[in-house]
Amino acid sequence: MKLEEVKGVGPSTLRKLQSIDVSTVEDLINFLPKTYIDFNSPVSLNDLCDGQFSLIRVRIVKVTRPVKTKNGLSFFTADAVDFDAPETDKNRLKIVWYNQPYMLQKVKADEKYFVFGKVKFSGRRAELINPKIEPLDKQKNLSGIMPVYRTKGAVQQGVFKGIVDDALRKFSPADIANEKVRERYGIESVKDAFIRAHCPTSVEEGLKAQERIALEDTMKEILYYKIINSQAKENRVFEYRLDKSAVDDFVKSLPFPLTPTQKNALDEIFENLKSKRRMNRLLIGDVGSGKTIVALISALYAVKCGYQVAIVAPTEILAEQHFNNAKKFFDGFNINLAFMSGSVKGAERKERERDIESGKTDVVIGTHSVFSKTVKFRNLSFVVIDEQHKFGVAQKYDLQEKGAGVDTLTLTATPIPRSVLMLLYDELQLSEIDKSHKTKVKTFLVPDYKKDGMFSYVRDEAKKGNQAFIVCPKICDSEGVETYGAKTLFEELKNGVFSDVKVALIYGKMKAKEKSEIMQSFEAGDIDVLIATTVVEVGIDIKNATTIAVLNSERFGLATLHQLRGRVGRGDKKAFCFLHTLDAGNPRLKALTEFDEGYKLAELDFTLRGGGDYLGTRQSGEQDGGKYAIKITPDQIRFAKEIVTDGVLQEGFEIDKDDFYYYENKFKDVTVS
Repeated sequence: MKLEEVKGVGPSTLRKLQSIDVSTVEDLINFLPKTYIDFNSPVSLNDLCDGQFSLIRVRIVKVTRPVKTKNGLSFFTADAVDFDAPETDKNRLKIVWYNQPYMLQKVKADEKYFVFGKVKFSGRRAELINPKIEPLDKQKNLSGIMPVYRTKGAVQQGVFKGIVDDALRKFSPADIANEKVRERYGIESVKDAFIRAHCPTSVEEGLKAQERIALEDTMKEILYYKIINSQAKENRVFEYRLDKSAVDDFVKSLPFPLTPTQKNALDEIFENLKSKRRMNRLLIGDVGSGKTIVALISALYAVKCGYQVAIVAPTEILAEQHFNNAKKFFDGFNINLAFMSGSVKGAERKERERDIESGKTDVVIGTHSVFSKTVKFRNLSFVVIDEQHKFGVAQKYDLQEKGAGVDTLTLTATPIPRSVLMLLYDELQLSEIDKSHKTKVKTFLVPDYKKDGMFSYVRDEAKKGNQAFIVCPKICDSEGVETYGAKTLFEELKNGVFSDVKVALIYGKMKAKEKSEIMQSFEAGDIDVLIATTVVEVGIDIKNATTIAVLNSERFGLATLHQLRGRVGRGDKKAFCFLHTLDAGNPRLKALTEFDEGYKLAELDFTLRGGGDYLGTRQSGEQDGGKYAIKITPDQIRFAKEIVTDGVLQEGFEIDKDDFYYYENKFKDVTVS
């Protein structure tokens, strides 16, 4: 069925619909309401909220004469009280009509009306500007449930709704699950869901219908991913012939025993490497839990099997820490290491690149510089990516492309929402390491008016011999923006409350040597308080650091805040994280005061922000560009996965050619074999 066959769609309307990406009938019915307005539940003046669209029953008590402004605008106002309140009631609503003189004939004092519009408070008094209005005893348009669409003004809401209604009468979308499967799982047909989403009898019904449509979309995506990815499977290029006992001598040489969960993670990694499919494993463990040693043991195994390994970190500080740890642990095991970052230049860089390309270098450890086109490997088979949320999706695949069928191990304390989503779709395998016995960090929200007390606490801790971090979202202040810059704050605190303690400043744009010297001084205890940007987010291990204060914490993502919190509490002393904020009601910040498990925080972040385009390049944001008025939760995706795996694939289904080609094109560059 063509879009032009829908009643109300002529050439002009068709162009307008195409401007909002509606080109087919399928596009039209999938253009779901962004919200619903309930005209069945009017509110009283006492219950009005600033910025909300509200339906109110009022009695007009006064209508003013029209007034003309200097710039030619005309307006008149009316005072109103609740429809059942006395005229003397002091709780009044001000209504203003601009350039609508005809409304004077419709608005009469002492009459009762329904009024609908966006509430704005001026002081303590609520106002409505140019609201819709109907007599209380002649309610017609302001009744029932009104869907509101994201038409961006291209098509009027009423016109769009009429077009959708006609399309729903003529078009029947097919279900991915047959009737038998739908009955087993208690789900309605997708056709009925579309009808209820566009024509609900209550707001709850509309949202429930959108959940069903989201379930259908998710099922379809999972199904076609499974079909296409199964066709794309190839035998791995690299074979790991050695038994896992090849690393036993190295494990015995460690100055500490491996924990049961570390051993389990290694078993899962070795099992992956022995399989015929490329590994894409996520290793989750809070800071200090021992992810790095698991990665180094895995890297050693790959090298012993005759291959090269790349270990990539988001900052030079963390990359240097990995390099130094690898040198220490691999000492005596004949492993050739190379460090690669943006600070390695000239003849030295060219020499390292030659050694990597010739295969002389076994393990390359560095920053995103390893992604560079000039870095070429002879036989790269294994890649370790530390702190996943700091790398873009394209960068990760760039590195994987340096070796066909390369195996990937990603280390993280907090998987970003996209990773949670990929796990649910079975694209990532998951290994977890239990938290170490490090001190639990108590987390508190600090409103702006209490920040001076927060700084005083940090000073007191420094005077006791403890160390602290203070993290700012920016290097410099921005005019007109209420954010703290690290440079300005450093000068202010150094000459103020921190005048009698040793304080230093560090940020990403400093020269590598300067940053390294500052960090060495901090590690040696020569600095009490380090004021920084997020350059300290990862790779800092200071046992004596007991406090971290994050300024404007609402400007950071959950993953970053969780990593920052992990900079303290690495010793035996009590540790505290203070999240200064101008938005104390922020649900993400509140979650940090309640949870310290990275995976729980990632699932919450998924629910609050959406999982991102799970096979695309966006790291977060609602699935399908915000198509739904609801959030897709991990539980809903698990349910969709269950229906596809245990229902649709078992009972049979029909492949839609258009859908197949669409998903084949979407998945072709990112299927994981």
